[in-house]
Amino acid sequence: MTLAFWRWTVVSLLLTPFALHRLIAEWPVVRAQPVRIITLGAIGTSTFSLLGYWGVQYTSSMNAVLMNAAAPVFTMMLTRLALAERASLRMVISVLAGLFGTALIAAHGDLVQLITLQFNRGDLIIMVAIFAWALYTVGLRWKPPELSGMSFMYLASLAGMVACVPFWLWELNSGLHAQFVPQSIAAILYLAIFPSIAAYLCWAYAVPRVGPTIAGLFSNVTAVLGALASIVFLDEQAHLYHLVALAVVAWGVYLASSKGRAPHK
Repeated sequence: MTLAFWRWTVVSLLLTPFALHRLIAEWPVVRAQPVRIITLGAIGTSTFSLLGYWGVQYTSSMNAVLMNAAAPVFTMMLTRLALAERASLRMVISVLAGLFGTALIAAHGDLVQLITLQFNRGDLIIMVAIFAWALYTVGLRWKPPELSGMSFMYLASLAGMVACVPFWLWELNSGLHAQFVPQSIAAILYLAIFPSIAAYLCWAYAVPRVGPTIAGLFSNVTAVLGALASIVFLDEQAHLYHLVALAVVAWGVYLASSKGRAPHK
């Protein structure tokens, strides 16, 4: 809870000198529909972060990776329900390819291991977090087009920070206190700059243009890139299944985005 709070607090502080003047100029847009904007921002920031960090306390990394593979499925379902967009056979095959590639990474190349998996409350918590991310992805369709990405990101980070406060205070009251050492400070700064500001701005820009279903497929790329990053930065051993998983996931994304996609504006 403390990590989530400081993540979005630092994001808000870093964005203030760049976004405040633009937000003031676009305030009439925010004032016209504040509940929609703030709710959408909170779902994508605090809800996803709080539940995700909480869930991984109780489950294995293999389960967490597999839960992440549910994001494209949830996104496809919500797109169907909310936007009445039917998934094509090509899209279904793409989702299945992503699931297979992610499962291959999680099982370290031995898919038989998946039979022995045990699920617990941590998996349920992460599943709700993934559903919240899919909801955020589909909900970006209703972000006011007049509101710039920078202003929306700034409001989302503020909403996320405020929503995290009661959970952060609850954690402090329970006796759990963060140790602010160079490693933890560096982790917070990394989370604030790259997975938050950079990634969220790119996501908010791209989703309305490619559609939520195709965007959701890229969640499977996270597992593959995470495995590759472990090889580069943590000296983990590279295996053939890493290459196979990368190829399968990349093929699934290409298949979904190469044909039969109507432009989104």
